[in-house]
Amino acid sequence: MKNLFEISSEEKNRIRRLHEGYKTVHGTTSLLTEQADRKLKGVVKDSETKEPVPFVNIYVTENNTNGTTSDVDGKFELSGIKQGQTVTISSVGYTNNVISDEIITSKQGSVSDFLLNPGIELEGVEVKAEREKVAGCMDPTAKNPTPKAWIDCEGKEFTDAKYTVEDGKEKLILPTSAKPDLSCCEYYEGCHEPTAKNYYKNDEELVNLEKEGKKIKACKKCCKEYSEGCKDPAALNYDENLDKSCKENKCCKYPKKQRDAINLVMKNFQQYYTDRLISAVINIYSNEKARDSRNIEKLLGNHKIDNKVPRPMRDGDGDWVGFAIPLQPDTEAIKRVREKISVARNEKTKRKLQNKLKELEANNVEIAVRFGPTILNRIMGTALAMNPDRWPRIKPEIYLRPSGSNKRGKKVYVGPESFNDIALTQRLVPFLLALNKQRDFVPKTTSDFDE
Repeated sequence: MKNLFEISSEEKNRIRRLHEGYKTVHGTTSLLTEQADRKLKGVVKDSETKEPVPFVNIYVTENNTNGTTSDVDGKFELSGIKQGQTVTISSVGYTNNVISDEIITSKQGSVSDFLLNPGIELEGVEVKAEREKVAGCMDPTAKNPTPKAWIDCEGKEFTDAKYTVEDGKEKLILPTSAKPDLSCCEYYEGCHEPTAKNYYKNDEELVNLEKEGKKIKACKKCCKEYSEGCKDPAALNYDENLDKSCKENKCCKYPKKQRDAINLVMKNFQQYYTDRLISAVINIYSNEKARDSRNIEKLLGNHKIDNKVPRPMRDGDGDWVGFAIPLQPDTEAIKRVREKISVARNEKTKRKLQNKLKELEANNVEIAVRFGPTILNRIMGTALAMNPDRWPRIKPEIYLRPSGSNKRGKKVYVGPESFNDIALTQRLVPFLLALNKQRDFVPKTTSDFDE
């Protein structure tokens, strides 16, 4: 149903003309109040391709001093449009589109699409809204391009340069044969030497930039060579930080004396093994079943790995068969005895506990981690030596004995299991292998560490 109180657009214009005439005659305003200035917002698009049209002139037809231009995405906003005024949208190569007063009124507060039909360029009204002068790097493949620049690095203006949007990316279109100065452009740098460590083809970031169409400029003196040297842990010039080893480790230097070899392995062992075990608590059980079930009744003691370097052991044939690892006193037992002393009221009981405490604190022991002949033969096998990652889980024999003793000691079982699998098997075995390998390079000598 039509609203009886609705006034048609023709009637509105008639009332507005009467209102303007009344003001002219009487020099005052009527009871009707002037409406506020309007604002038009939207996107200019090609009517055929529906693509945004950048840098389009938009101006008030009746007042060509009030105008603006669309941005690279065809977006614009024009304010200060009076009632009764129209807006003209004009661009080279398109027919002008004049937006009527009624349409402007209906589009208030919304963003709308405005279409331009391709056609003959019409002589338009000069728009005084000036295009922003933007200078900068005009190379889109550079590191620092200025997308809206139409003035090059030297200040040369390309007033007829245009921008288009392809696949969501801005693209600068310069006039034919135009060659802008690119002296202010910066480019991504990378090593172009294929034999170098930092050859950019192996650099994921630079490769991705290249795929995006960015230019990778060859850097000056930035290429890094691969570090090469000895990677044999048994050698004097061993270096773990090298990228690769020299051919067949022929660059390795080996000691002339067996004692030097021992000291060297001890040093390496300290670096790769002991450092990870210092302050680590190990639990010593009387049998394997007790260890696996964590039977507290079969627990012989809780010890910490001492900060001393483990001493290597070898058998009668000269093979290095294990390490003696010093332990600190049983900290848990000492703690329990001290707690008992603090609450003991009987002097006789307290003296017994104090003597017990002295024994515990003076009880410096070590564990002898030893690999038998059968296991050593497996370690020394060519296949295993060439493929150390495939070594089977080798469980060594562990003995508890007084520090410095050369006796086998009492066989015990150490937990947690990670101590056996990681600390001993994965770290001790490779060094034993390296140490035995040295027999081919150094003369046989006697040692204080014979066993």
